Amino acid sequence: MREAAVAMKTNHQLLSRYAKSVDCVDIECLGIKISVHVRGVVKEGRVVHPGAKIHPRLIHDLTLPLGLISVLDSTLTSIVGSHNSMYAAAKWAEVRPIEVRRYVGTHYLVSTKRGEFYFDTDDTTLSSIYNNKPHEEKPVDVLDLNTGKLTSYTSLTQASKAINIHQEFIVKHIVSKTIFSSMDGLRKYRFISK
Repeated sequence: MREAAVAMKTNHQLLSRYAKSVDCVDIECLGIKISVHVRGVVKEGRVVHPGAKIHPRLIHDLTLPLGLISVLDSTLTSIVGSHNSMYAAAKWAEVRPIEVRRYVGTHYLVSTKRGEFYFDTDDTTLSSIYNNKPHEEKPVDVLDLNTGKLTSYTSLTQASKAINIHQEFIVKHIVSKTIFSSMDGLRKYRFISK
């Protein structure tokens, strides 16, 4: 299965799911749909793709401070603390910030070194968190000072991959408005963020 997946530039787990299903899988690199058959495997029903586990909204009778991330006790009877950011709440609870972001406002009890807690905030702040992209793409122009060619990229990541320079170097030169010069001096760029 793995060798077939590599040959078709796809994922072996995806092929395995379709081997158990009556559905056909779309192989993008070949531009075709195929039916996967494995000896001894009986096809039953449609393919089911795993999804993120969704936890229900946290319901309680507490009045939460506006704009803050609140840490609630495991019985949902009191606010243990309120913090200005998810990062501050995570630092207090001694967990990774992603755990606060992932579970804030949900009925999921987070285990920490300090105990088990829920994280919640007011509806406006929660909506803002859910709609916020952690790293919003920003267009970047790259001026090759050797050729004078200006190239526009839709994101920092795209520019970084195209010219093979780490994103941190690009950001450093955008912020300081300086010219990037390679160690050998053969490549010189000016970066402009829009």
